[in-house]
Amino acid sequence: MIVVMPLEWYRFGNIYSGSIGDFRYRFEPSKDKETVKASRYTVYAYSEADDIDETVFELSEEGLEQARDWLFSKYEEYVERKEQV
Repeated sequence: MIVVMPLEWYRFGNIYSGSIGDFRYRFEPSKDKETVKASRYTVYAYSEADDIDETVFELSEEGLEQARDWLFSKYEEYVERKEQV
């Protein structure tokens, strides 16, 4: 469900964003290409979101896997909250 581009995508400085319905996520490498910031939010534009939750991971295969796992846990929380409404 959560798409993560290959490591080289981020090493070239590219940002990737995706969504599952209203659940939105984004991966942004740091300028030095040492880390990647994973973000989750629920409005259409990252720049307009006021509910951003972010964590930084090492920019490596393992770090990207950890970022994907973190985002998936945030997605599960999002689904649980929606079901309670």
